[in-house]
Amino acid sequence: EGKLIDILVTDINMKSIDGAELAIRIKENNPSCYVIFSTAYSNSDRLMQAIDIKVDKYMVKPVDWKELVNTISSYAEQMFMVNHIGDETEPSSSIMSGDVYVSLKEALTKIENSISILSNGGLPEEYLKVLIDLEKAREYIDSVLEDNF
Repeated sequence: EGKLIDILVTDINMKSIDGAELAIRIKENNPSCYVIFSTAYSNSDRLMQAIDIKVDKYMVKPVDWKELVNTISSYAEQMFMVNHIGDETEPSSSIMSGDVYVSLKEALTKIENSISILSNGGLPEEYLKVLIDLEKAREYIDSVLEDNF
């Protein structure tokens, strides 16, 4: 509560709220929020709606985890640089690396917690796909951390 959302990754079609409506509400509070839509459909009406909302990225499922992580990292770096324009000290790459490292480690922890929860017991088939996707994301983040830190 009270915190601005800087990067939103959302599906367009959700049960409780439409992803487009969610993006509009968040952008009302933080117009500089980066929005990434994912969808199982390449519907031209939805694409036009995304353009109207000024969505930054539109990804058709299955989502390429490497592309998603790279996109989020790029947006995080842009936000970091914008937030430090006008600082008396120039942001150093070590600070940026530290921020990215912390963000990736936090994402990895959340992914591992989700995998743990999903791995307990018999799962419906749709959850098994989510589990496989989480495993892929975890492997990719592990490789980014190993290669860069």
